[in-house]
Order: sequence, then structure tokens, then C-alpha cells
Amino acid sequence: MPKAMITKVIKLGIAVKDLEKSVQLWEQVYGIGPWKVLTREMCAKAFTDVTYKGKPIEMDLCLAITDVDGLTIELLQQISDEGPFSDFIEEYGEGIQHMAVEAEDGFIELLEQRGNTRMFSATMVNKNQELIYFDSAKDLGFTVEVFKPL
Repeated sequence: MPKAMITKVIKLGIAVKDLEKSVQLWEQVYGIGPWKVLTREMCAKAFTDVTYKGKPIEMDLCLAITDVDGLTIELLQQISDEGPFSDFIEEYGEGIQHMAVEAEDGFIELLEQRGNTRMFSATMVNKNQELIYFDSAKDLGFTVEVFKPL
């Protein structure tokens, strides 16, 4: 068996239609929170060089994050009709859109060699790294998010 390339699942990204209602549900029904909310304006400033399916787009979304025993839960509401989260909701409805992982060196190259395509990427301004979503459904059964230092 080869060395494990994924070393840890660090985040679940959940596409939602209404961020405020989703946060309320998670807090009031399931007791999960508190949530840090990033508004549309905050997201636009936090991410640059955003591409989706190979084309530049605006980072037009708002999100909320919380921690559940070391696992980040991220709720994402796409404002525009163009982007991975609105497309996911259109096709599948609300739900887990991606998993973010920590991975060994060479994981990105392995994904690409196996034909898993980059579907979404952005530079995270304050962390000096790129986030990349790979359409890895044929291999892994889900979209995977990885981080690449700049």
C-alpha cells in the first residue's frame, strides 16, 4: 500500500441558500457555534485571483465558520449565480459541497496526474496561500479542497 496522501480532514464546506437561517438552525437546534460570519464585502477583500472552471470570477459570497472538536464547519452562500456553491445547490440542493484536507507533498500533482481538474481557486490574502478545489468525484467521491503555499 502506498503512503497515505491525505493526512487529515480539516473542514467540511456546506453550500446553503440562506446563511443567516442556516447559522440559526445549527445554533438553536443543534447547539453548534458560535459562528464567525464573513460578509460579502469581507470575502471580496480576503480573496483575490478567483477562478471558476478556468475563468476569472468575483468572490461573491458570504460564509460562516465554526469549530466542532477540531473540525471546521463552513457554511457558504453564493450571492451570484456563477460559482461552485450556486452550481452545487442547483444540481444537488443544499449540502456538503467539499472537504478540505491536509495532505502530503505531491498530493496536488497526484490529483492532476489522475485527471482530477481544478474547478475553483483563489488566493487567500492574509494567509499567503492559494486554495484549490479539485473535481475529484471520479476518484474520491467528493470535491477536495487543498491549500498551496505561495
